Amino acid sequence: SLAFSASMPARKISRKLLTSGSGLINAQRTRRLAGCEAALLLDSDIFPAGAVEIGGMKIAKNYRMEAVLGCATAMVQEIGGGLARAFSEFARQQYVQPMRAENLRFYESGGMSAQIEGHHVLLGSASFLMRMGVAVSEGVKLPSSLFISIDSGFAGIFSIKYGVQSQAYAAFRMLRAGKLTPVVASRDLNITQAYVESRFELRAGSTEYPDMNDRIRLSEPSLADGSETLAFLSRDGMLPFAEVLLAAKRERKAIRFGQIMGLTAMVAGLLLMYFLAYQFKVASATPHNVMLYLLLWLIPTWLGSA
Repeated sequence: SLAFSASMPARKISRKLLTSGSGLINAQRTRRLAGCEAALLLDSDIFPAGAVEIGGMKIAKNYRMEAVLGCATAMVQEIGGGLARAFSEFARQQYVQPMRAENLRFYESGGMSAQIEGHHVLLGSASFLMRMGVAVSEGVKLPSSLFISIDSGFAGIFSIKYGVQSQAYAAFRMLRAGKLTPVVASRDLNITQAYVESRFELRAGSTEYPDMNDRIRLSEPSLADGSETLAFLSRDGMLPFAEVLLAAKRERKAIRFGQIMGLTAMVAGLLLMYFLAYQFKVASATPHNVMLYLLLWLIPTWLGSA
């Protein structure tokens, strides 16, 4: 039982993970991965490309659609995820040339600002624009919408639709099964802690939502530079990521159970041999009987590895 306590669970876990496009590297790194208590989730994990769509837009008077859409697309590219993909495709369909945003700044109140071709542009919720002194004339109560202002004038509204994909829904359930706290490091102005918990039917307060500065830092692509690789993923998405985290915890749990069974078999075997020697029945401990005893103790380890 002790000899197979690590190899049996590792073999079953590896075969399972390879079918889903992920895998563990070795026992030492699996042990480190099993000690994780939180999972960092980005916009592309929660609402990946294809899950976000632009339901519609309305441009204010005295503004051209090309200018408003171009400015919004330029700023959304800094957010990334499915929202950036949706705006890029929508702008391409409208034959709008991409622009470049400079001096980009995020605000804790649910918005962002930038300089685009000499214009001061604000993008965010209706309440954010009104806090910045912009008079929002319509659509204040529209949910999941982005409002844009150009040079302190209300320029338009974009209605955003977020679709909950089954893989992301299942991944949140896996994180909960592994007692891992989801840390939502989202730059998307619509994806808040309450919104994620509501859409994915999570218990209130079960996720962590850092402040804006921490979310920007945690969502930087360079965050993982120089860190040790603990597992590999051959497919994008939140589901393989959640599976490999849960698998590491379950493998360590199965290995620990097998080790306990092996040590118990050793102690029980020593006591049994002492009893046979005390009763002058050592002849009963034939190689056949000892092997049968060891194989019987292998059954709990085999069941635990499942």
